[in-house]
Amino acid sequence: MTNILDEDLTYVVREENKELGDSLNIYLASPLMKGKSIDIIVYYETNQKQTATVWMSAENTIGKNYPLMYT
Repeated sequence: MTNILDEDLTYVVREENKELGDSLNIYLASPLMKGKSIDIIVYYETNQKQTATVWMSAENTIGKNYPLMYT
């Protein structure tokens, strides 16, 4: 897992709920100041049985700028 500058981030995957899936906790190297934002890139894999993640194309989102994934 990296930020937008390709710097590695520390993370932990915890098994929270068998029905809902695991919890992903991402730890930043320094505190994020109020009003600031950070872009994080998450690389992941899934399997054929996965049904909880939905992708929307940019055209189907409110801003129409970026695709959206939600669970």
